[in-house]
Amino acid sequence: MPFSILSDPGHKTIDSYGLIEPMYGDKGIPKPAIYILDKNRNILWAKVENDYRYRPTNAQIRTQLEKIEGESGTKATK
Repeated sequence: MPFSILSDPGHKTIDSYGLIEPMYGDKGIPKPAIYILDKNRNILWAKVENDYRYRPTNAQIRTQLEKIEGESGTKATK
């Protein structure tokens, strides 16, 4: 793939973004989240759901990528 996928087994990244939904005392589950970043790692778009059963659709993500492409005049890496 031409992009990185994050693996976070120690949940350091999830914790730093506040993406844990507390459940069962001190344990929790991560909230579904999608971030689109530019080459400088600036967040261009974020979608965070509070309920783990809901996730952004591929169509929602594609729409945002196309919007970002239109605004920047350059093609986003997919």
